Amino acid sequence: MTTFGGIRGLSQSMLRSGVSRGLTAAATIRTLAAEGLTYRRTDMLADFREWAQVPVKTDRVKAVRKDYRPSRELFIDTTGKQLRAFRYQVTVDIYNPESKERLKYTTNVTSDKQMTIGEVEAEALEPIKRSTEAYKSEITGYHVEAAFHKADMVWD
Repeated sequence: MTTFGGIRGLSQSMLRSGVSRGLTAAATIRTLAAEGLTYRRTDMLADFREWAQVPVKTDRVKAVRKDYRPSRELFIDTTGKQLRAFRYQVTVDIYNPESKERLKYTTNVTSDKQMTIGEVEAEALEPIKRSTEAYKSEITGYHVEAAFHKADMVWD
């Protein structure tokens, strides 16, 4: 029987492997879950960020005005698989009045050039609005959670 410490040790070696292959945290955690090697998600994400050397800068992006672009200091430099220079993570709160269910949906917007927060939100909300109309749900809130820049690509 494997102890909790043993599972965490095995998981951390697989986390390091996922980081070195350029996998996202979500993809790595899904792989670990399929193997039965999971522990508390917040701890796994903290371990992933530590191994990937991803600083926590997410809350600061929320304060940027919609007609402004985030400053370079607010971007998290990434070295993983990201095809375009910029990626923005957007969280959308959705409410379904029929089932009384509240959902949090996270999506990403990618771009070759830096975008304003308003442009990012408009791009992210367009497909979500179509699906909420189809399922008779409502968007109750949204915000840009984080901004990423691929480390080897130039700034515009």
